[in-house]
Amino acid sequence: MMSVPLLALMHLKQQYDFQSTPIYSTTLFPEMQKKFILFHINKARAHYRVKSTDLVKRFREHNLTLDAGTVRYVNFIKKSPISTALLQRQLKNRYHDFYRNLHVKNIRITPRSYLAAMPKNYQLIFSEKNLYRSQGIFSIKTAEKKRLFFNYSVDAAIEIYAPRRPLKRGDALTQLNTVKKQISFEHFRAKPLETIQDKQYRLRRSMKPKHIITHRDIEFYPIVKKGSTVLVAFQSGSVTLEFSAIASQDGAKNDMITIQKKDGRRMKARVIAAGRVEIE
Repeated sequence: MMSVPLLALMHLKQQYDFQSTPIYSTTLFPEMQKKFILFHINKARAHYRVKSTDLVKRFREHNLTLDAGTVRYVNFIKKSPISTALLQRQLKNRYHDFYRNLHVKNIRITPRSYLAAMPKNYQLIFSEKNLYRSQGIFSIKTAEKKRLFFNYSVDAAIEIYAPRRPLKRGDALTQLNTVKKQISFEHFRAKPLETIQDKQYRLRRSMKPKHIITHRDIEFYPIVKKGSTVLVAFQSGSVTLEFSAIASQDGAKNDMITIQKKDGRRMKARVIAAGRVEIE
């Protein structure tokens, strides 16, 4: 028989799956040796809700302690006899297309309501916001324009970059001041940086080693600095003219910046290389 200390570990969840009726104590806790009926559900019903206090009382009648915690109502959802293998592959492809360094171990998908069968044709609705977290809700739209909703959870690991030491705003990212780590994929506020080339990016804010470097934290490292002299190329027909000017602002490759000629006139130019711009 189950010991008293172990019974204290029985915590009530907000939702349980069931395949048949009646609902037994072992439906909630499969490891229990004491099996007794909790209640019956009409076979035509795929969803049933019961007060947690009723379940606590039913367990107490058998001298068992059930901890309901903050759960007021418990939902019982009939397990759908469907295969989600295709949906799993579709979600896995979405994640792999979005993240270069994500290693998916498993994806679990369950319908939020009973489904007797999967539709043959449907449109997957899985937004970019879903890609930033390991669990959530997505939907599919059937040919009849009906929306079906699913819970999903992704078990995966991902490689990210973090500062090797505290870095300040404006610091260039290099292989020496960053470190590549593999962490459990859970939730990101923005897409993590996946590759680093020396002085390709600089930080937009100060960061500590505990932080994950994301695309929100970086900007391209300027190859033209404000106040520096730049060589300006200007195409006039088949002739290329060149002259020098002063950069009025920082600029990364392909950025449009303002430059000032020696006569004081200002104009826009595109950064094409270190210390070089062109007028289009």
